[in-house]
Amino acid sequence: MGVSTQASDQLGQSDAVGAYHTLEPGAGEQDFTENLLATVRLFERGQLGATLPFDESNRYVPGLHQFGGGIGDVSLSARWDFLYSNESAHFPGISLLGGVTFPTGVPAESASLPLGANTTGQGAWQGAAGLALERTFFDHFVVNGTALFTQSFVRHVSSGASSVEEQLGTQFSGLFAAGWIFRNEAAVAATFTYSDTLDTRINRVAVPMSEVQINTLGVAGGLPITDEWRLQATAFFDLPPLNRNHIDSIGGSFTVIRAFL
Repeated sequence: MGVSTQASDQLGQSDAVGAYHTLEPGAGEQDFTENLLATVRLFERGQLGATLPFDESNRYVPGLHQFGGGIGDVSLSARWDFLYSNESAHFPGISLLGGVTFPTGVPAESASLPLGANTTGQGAWQGAAGLALERTFFDHFVVNGTALFTQSFVRHVSSGASSVEEQLGTQFSGLFAAGWIFRNEAAVAATFTYSDTLDTRINRVAVPMSEVQINTLGVAGGLPITDEWRLQATAFFDLPPLNRNHIDSIGGSFTVIRAFL
């Protein structure tokens, strides 16, 4: 089980062609998330996890300042380790990943505040599947590659008396990480995350140039306190010149994990 907190500050926005635009003077946004985490191991090689997020946003423009939040989109995850890292002399560790996200948060069109500061969810069911590969060299140097496929399902968005069908584009994402594990099991790593989507569809028609592309650099670290307690921290920075239709941010997270042996 664990508790994590994440904070980020908006820097600007990359448009549909990748041009970067800074925020207007006097405008800004800071986002915060606190997660309750739970994971249980099944049959030695399997894991089931659940995440309950609480999201908050601090948004302001000249003449208006709002803070809001609430429960975000709850998610469940699953993992099966076919091979652990270095279990085989010829193959890397191989893990199958899966997950589902429930639309338990407040989508943008349902937010009650004018700036949408109490938006906490996407309003759509999502399913994900992926594969992770990991290899340890010289007992200390670890390389990990993860690929994920995420599908959002159709949702109905009401605006006044009318309603439209909206479906976010299928997302393809990947994570590459390289790190070092110390003798006391502390670890540090550098990460690169990439994601790209197909165009959003409105009433089953693709919206041109609505794909979202995100490239993020990060660093991560973990420190065991005891056999049961562990601390983790991350920092990340979006890469505006490479992104599309994305609000670019800088931020970090901190996690406390309690294992029951």
